[in-house]
Amino acid sequence: MALSDALLEAGAISVDVADAHAGTGQETPIFQEPGEEPGVAYSSNRLIALFDPGTDAAAALARACAAAGLDAVPEYRTTESRSRIG
Repeated sequence: MALSDALLEAGAISVDVADAHAGTGQETPIFQEPGEEPGVAYSSNRLIALFDPGTDAAAALARACAAAGLDAVPEYRTTESRSRIG
């Protein structure tokens, strides 16, 4: 299972996957039309997952990593957004 899918199953409201090298000379452009098979992947990803304020994001990440088959939780950081939707 992809880590992004596992994060959603672990309680993330949304997940964004981007090239960790975006904006640099190492950026990997990926152009894919809907329905096409993925041919290229980023060599290094940056994931941003949004959680409700009451969610234990660290525990959700640990569950998601286990579900995705990762041996360890990658380096991460958390920040709190004061923005409210709705």
